[in-house]
Amino acid sequence: MWADAADTSTITATNNLVTSWSDKSGNANLLTANNNPHTGLSTQNSLNVIELDGDDYFEKENFSLPSSGDLQVFILCDVTSQDHWNDSILSLDALKDFQIDSGNVSGFKGRLTSTGILTTQADILNSNNLNGFNLFSASFDSTLNNYTFRINGKLIGLAQSTNSNLSLSQTLRIFTNRGEDQYPTGSVAEVIFCEDVTESNRQKFEGYLSHKWGVESELDSSHPYKTNPPTQ
Repeated sequence: MWADAADTSTITATNNLVTSWSDKSGNANLLTANNNPHTGLSTQNSLNVIELDGDDYFEKENFSLPSSGDLQVFILCDVTSQDHWNDSILSLDALKDFQIDSGNVSGFKGRLTSTGILTTQADILNSNNLNGFNLFSASFDSTLNNYTFRINGKLIGLAQSTNSNLSLSQTLRIFTNRGEDQYPTGSVAEVIFCEDVTESNRQKFEGYLSHKWGVESELDSSHPYKTNPPTQ
């Protein structure tokens, strides 16, 4: 799936109120807007973003994941306020699922928490509160039987799974949690799901997204696309 707020032709809205957000990947994963996300009012790096005011979110039921069990997801967004550990920027809801949430009551830290793919719960939590637009990514590797969490390309942590992949059919939500009852306030720029979990593919997406949205300064100096974005 590929949802890009900069491509305003993919956003259906009336008087700046979004009703749906189309998938640019060709897989027809239409995201339905709940309540009143706004478009056309704010930008990041001179590109349109979608604003969500604390009870707005997007949803896609029956969202299919790759049968291989490999998955890599990226979301570039800004959380401006939240008041619960489970305020989430992205969640998948099924028997075996995950969410990227705050992990903190005051101030958004960034935490990856999963259900059903480990014998015991293993959350990966960032140590500091975050401000402004940041790039979050999670990778689930069925060959290595692990999953990782990164912020702006920097590894936050790794957890070992138990030969158990994510459920193939999920409910995808953006800017709410799996329980659909905790919502941060902020703006979302772009969301990408892909099956290729190789390091080179991850780094290309990080370079593309960071330079496009003007957050490349957050990449480590050693990142191959710190100075220039990938050419393909």
